[in-house]
Amino acid sequence: MTPADAVHLLLAELRRRRAEGARAVDLSREGEAALADLLRRAKGESATTSEPRGSVADPAAPVASRREAYRPAEPEPRAKAEPLVPKTVAPKAPAVDDSAVPPPPEVALPPDGSQAGRLEALAARLRACPECARHRGAGAAPVVGFGDPAASLLIVEEAPEAEDLAAGVPYRGPSGQILAKALAAMGLAPEAVRLTYLMRWRPAMAGGLGDRPPTAREAAFCRPYLLAELGVVRPKAVVVLGNAALNGLMGLEGEAALRITRKRGAWLELGGVPVMPTYKPSYLLRNPSPEAKRQFWSDLLAVMERLGLPISERQRGYYAAKPPQRGLSE
Repeated sequence: MTPADAVHLLLAELRRRRAEGARAVDLSREGEAALADLLRRAKGESATTSEPRGSVADPAAPVASRREAYRPAEPEPRAKAEPLVPKTVAPKAPAVDDSAVPPPPEVALPPDGSQAGRLEALAARLRACPECARHRGAGAAPVVGFGDPAASLLIVEEAPEAEDLAAGVPYRGPSGQILAKALAAMGLAPEAVRLTYLMRWRPAMAGGLGDRPPTAREAAFCRPYLLAELGVVRPKAVVVLGNAALNGLMGLEGEAALRITRKRGAWLELGGVPVMPTYKPSYLLRNPSPEAKRQFWSDLLAVMERLGLPISERQRGYYAAKPPQRGLSE
């Protein structure tokens, strides 16, 4: 590169900086000396340049003069900005008023009889419960549970899905279908396990549109029915799905409440029965990542081991590799 070419590049860089708003360029003494030498050699190489005289300050001039030479034109004043108009924010939905929910009931079932007969007594008690009837609507059957009354595995969901209530049978909604696939992957038929719920109705939003998690008061009211069912079935293990079901089953609330993200995969105990917390299927629908599915399946593998169920290498390999083998979502 000739000195003249270097000067042209220098001028181009100075123009670029001026366009970006630079008002001055400071040089060290060594830089000033190098620039002065470059200009002298460029003048000796070519008497004329394509750049107009005065487009770059003489490096031998004082610093103040050089700053003045590089000073860009003052920008035009901007128009006064219009005042910001605050966005319209929809008001938050009012908190659920659960003040009408009565204290938890005492649920005493016949001490003798078959498990099926005692669960029928529980169903009769639920049919006679005014609070349950108020929430489930006129003519709707009470939500007791589904499956084997003497199942080794009891699965506790937060609340029945709308599709389950409409059909009167489980596994009809999107979450239930995920759960049915999980049971099939475990080698279990849905009727061989016991599926039940913390809530004996589906908590609805104000106005009846949509659903919501139960309040602590609602969960506390329904807990005695769940404990009564647990006492009848006497399973070897319980799988509890999601935060609301976990804390409702364990009777925890407020600061004592547990989080599935921290407790999943670790065995708890309730009345001598081992309890495995894990994600609820609706979480897997919202977060269908391989990692979430792998964690969910590893929790179910631990349950299979606790129940003494056979586990094949193919079952152990679900979600262990990338891409995963055929599993719950396929």
